[in-house]
Amino acid sequence: MFRLLGIPCDAQGIRHKEPGKSEVLLLEYVENYFQSGVEDPTQRIRKTNLPPLYFQHLGMPPCSCLPPSCMIS
Repeated sequence: MFRLLGIPCDAQGIRHKEPGKSEVLLLEYVENYFQSGVEDPTQRIRKTNLPPLYFQHLGMPPCSCLPPSCMIS
């Protein structure tokens, strides 16, 4: 949808053969993403100016109007 609207986006796919490993990798990715934008790491509540992450899983078929390169699986 973002690309359709001309909004720059980046899609990442996270998969692993080992059961449960994909979830661990996803959580690590999300944590690292938000840690990279922390304004003041000394504060208990950490703020960033990073845009939100959007997720899609295999249980939801992609919209036919979106290019496959913009899907996260």
